[in-house]
Amino acid sequence: MTPSTRGRTAGWLLVVFAVAQIAMTLAIQVFGGRSPGGRGAELWIRPAPYAFGIWGIIYLLCLVHAVAAVRHGTGVADQSALVVPLSTLYVAAALWSIAFSAGSAWLTFVVLAVMVAAAVRALLVVINYPRREGVPDWMVRLERLTVGLYAGWATIAVFINFASAVADQGLAEAASVGWQWAVLAVALVALLALLWASRGALGVAVAAIWALVGVLVAVGTDSTLLAVTCALGIIAVAAVWMSIAYRDRRRAAGRGWSSS
Repeated sequence: MTPSTRGRTAGWLLVVFAVAQIAMTLAIQVFGGRSPGGRGAELWIRPAPYAFGIWGIIYLLCLVHAVAAVRHGTGVADQSALVVPLSTLYVAAALWSIAFSAGSAWLTFVVLAVMVAAAVRALLVVINYPRREGVPDWMVRLERLTVGLYAGWATIAVFINFASAVADQGLAEAASVGWQWAVLAVALVALLALLWASRGALGVAVAAIWALVGVLVAVGTDSTLLAVTCALGIIAVAAVWMSIAYRDRRRAAGRGWSSS
């Protein structure tokens, strides 16, 4: 099998699984009457309902990326290194919709944890693996944005799912701010760590800020502690992203000066 044939095969696998996650989500919403943000305990740290619309953007980007991969292959030299975690991610997303429809808070948390592991693995491959020769620049940018956005949003989502499971099982009061603030703080640390590990992936930063703004909108003026934490989190994510971007520009400028 030639490299171009392997690339097309990888692309078609991604198309099938990307369509599967979209189809399953739509089926749950149409026949089950549930949206990703429409079930579970009323948590303080649950983003405003509009924020969950990012799933639609993520799924659309996944499909666009998969279709592009049919023609161009993935952006990394080792095709399977990226296709395996992405396929796992998309299949787990389809299963997550089933678990969500079944109403099992802990099962959705476990499946989402698998999604996070697969998404983070895919992101690290995209960032660290050698670029495949001949792949268009726009394909590489699309791949990094798609995987980064998915990894960032799934990371915050797994913490919200955990909090929802805790509240649903009566292990903590949904009306209590304290323990939810702790969950939010840990989620923020995880997002900042992911942003750093991914060398300032734009998708991760966008997903993190989107989620924090969503929580801030939902909280409003009802909890000063959560509102201030969200605001500081937004500033922290932006600062880390800009510092990494500045560092990379300095390094690029240094290499350019050396070569001249």
